Amino acid sequence: MQTYRLRYELHFSDGRSGIGFDTVTIEAQTLEDAIRQAKAHPLPEGPMRLSEAVLMNQAGDIIWSLRREDGIPGAYKEG
Repeated sequence: MQTYRLRYELHFSDGRSGIGFDTVTIEAQTLEDAIRQAKAHPLPEGPMRLSEAVLMNQAGDIIWSLRREDGIPGAYKEG
C-alpha cells in the first residue's frame, strides 16, 4: 500500500483576498487506484472554491491535477 497526498488550493468565491489549502491522505495499491480515489473525493464546499487540486506521490511528484477553468463556473480541466 502506498500513501499519496491530495492537496487542494482554495480561493474565496466572493472575491475577497486570501488563499486556503487542504490536504487529504489517500492509501492505494496502485497509481491508477490513487487517481480513481482522488477523482471520487468530494470537492471542498463553503465560502471558498477550488482553484486547483494536485495528487502527489511520496516523493512529492505531481501525478494528477485538476484546475478550475477561468471564466466558466463549475468547469474543471484535468492535467
